[in-house]
Amino acid sequence: MMTSAITARAILVAGWCGTLSLAMWWMHSYSIRPGELQGAPTNFKLAKAPKGKCFLFVHPKCPCSVATLENWTAIHRAAPDVMYQLVIVLPTGTQPDFSNGAALEWSKQNRWAQLRLDRNGVFAHQMHAKTSGEVLYYDSQGDLEFMGGITRARSSPGDSTAARTLVDCIAHSAEKSIGINPVYGCSLLGEQA
Repeated sequence: MMTSAITARAILVAGWCGTLSLAMWWMHSYSIRPGELQGAPTNFKLAKAPKGKCFLFVHPKCPCSVATLENWTAIHRAAPDVMYQLVIVLPTGTQPDFSNGAALEWSKQNRWAQLRLDRNGVFAHQMHAKTSGEVLYYDSQGDLEFMGGITRARSSPGDSTAARTLVDCIAHSAEKSIGINPVYGCSLLGEQA
């Protein structure tokens, strides 16, 4: 009788460990699965941006945006002369208060970035941005130099190859090669992040 109780516990523990391992594997694979990245316009007319302009598109309910905003702040410290614009995309059918969240609070603390509330995703559509966390950098001539994400994975702040690539694109924009990096985040145009 004691053996069957021990066997039942062992089976339960093994099942629990297996379930936990599967859940951890799924969470890891999700965190490194990039979102959709579509080609942005290769040229965009900029008004008053002598050092270029850097756009960051975020979904206001995407939990990954906090990590992206941390990296974007570090990029701004490395390249402060560029114009920065945070685009909070409000999907069709959402109310204006849908923009409330971490990104809007961040914009109140970081006035160096212009804020654009993109109702119905009109500007995101124009720029072909599909995934929260997507960054587009256009040089002073309006030529696309960088597109993609600036984090290693979803919700992963800190140094990344993509963030360094963006800083290099800003510093060496005369070399005219487009840095393309995967973007990790939620769909921009869905109500659910």
